[in-house]
Amino acid sequence: MENTETSDVCSKNEEPHLGMSESNEDNDRTDDVRIHFDSTTTFTLHNTDINDIKVMKDGTIVIADYHWQHGAVVTCDMQGQNVRRIEEPSGGRPFRLDVMDDDNVVVSLPDKGDIMFVDVKRGVITGYMGCTGTNIVYRYGDIYIQSNDIIYKIRKGGQSLGTITPFDFRPLYFSATDNGGLIYCTVRDRNELICMDNRGVTQYGITAPLMTSPHGITIDDEWFIYVVSAKSQNVHRFHERGIPFQRIISLPSKLKSPTICFHSDSKSMIIGDKDKVFIYKKELEFY
Repeated sequence: MENTETSDVCSKNEEPHLGMSESNEDNDRTDDVRIHFDSTTTFTLHNTDINDIKVMKDGTIVIADYHWQHGAVVTCDMQGQNVRRIEEPSGGRPFRLDVMDDDNVVVSLPDKGDIMFVDVKRGVITGYMGCTGTNIVYRYGDIYIQSNDIIYKIRKGGQSLGTITPFDFRPLYFSATDNGGLIYCTVRDRNELICMDNRGVTQYGITAPLMTSPHGITIDDEWFIYVVSAKSQNVHRFHERGIPFQRIISLPSKLKSPTICFHSDSKSMIIGDKDKVFIYKKELEFY
């Protein structure tokens, strides 16, 4: 899916798909423990175009379905069952989303010029904010919403908190640390993970072997950053400082615009692309 451009702003070779061992150094071992991810579940959500994927604390998967005919916020469990569709009444198509708390998500609707708030537990839309943008991140009451080259930071109630303008790139996808101090980005046609501060100053940009067309980003409960790549069909794990890195998953099928999230309770990595969801569970091997 191509990034939707907006202008108005306010008024988120086939290989075995097991844990990989490729890294720039022996960084996947700590005190004789090796970390890897094993495939546990793959399922298809028919007639769905996954443009973003997140997971609630209770394991409910939440998807921004950008299908051109019937976009919706879609929820299901981690086996692909109990599917529910929450459609925007005027036909708005969810582009990105992020988790706010145990019950609620925030969703960007660039074609409608709105941010939408959804209670996924009750399956209802709870409100809107007039704000046009694509990528969206929520951190402790603050919303980061991207419109073209600029990321706007606003309070949930609509108060503007300023802007972040990357120096020489437009994020394809971005995520942020809990306090919003660091923002991690992928960029179209640049095979690197870029880290910048909340002023838009680049801290580093890093590439990795077999990371081609990186797209979705997530951060786990130990502050490692994970990037899923479309063309190389891999997931790389980066230290918060960028290095060391490790290729930890190789997906079994061709990808288009993959996104990724981490479920801390089950230690699972969840990847969504087109109409498929792939789930990998973190495993530890002791030596």
